[in-house]
Amino acid sequence: MVSKADVCELMRVLTYPKFRLDVAERQVVLAAYLPHAETIGVGVRFGGARCRDQYDEMFLSLAARGDAGYLVSGDADLLSVKDFAVCPIITLEQFRQKITCR
Repeated sequence: MVSKADVCELMRVLTYPKFRLDVAERQVVLAAYLPHAETIGVGVRFGGARCRDQYDEMFLSLAARGDAGYLVSGDADLLSVKDFAVCPIITLEQFRQKITCR
């Protein structure tokens, strides 16, 4: 699930130099991702946990609204949230370990 704010943030983040994506490559990423994402309106901010970065709170709201099983992130501010009762906030590696068949 995505919200308008999440897609705007994704578009902004894809311009970061560390990803080294030109305009055409960013369009490919979005074209591959967005058709598979259900768009929802998040509405008001999630009233529970707070994040050090107020701009990351949209992800807490989206996880709550979408009844997420996990919030997977590499963002230190999101990973530092300890009182998010909706679901665990974990790294991609932690998520890989959880879904990998043993």
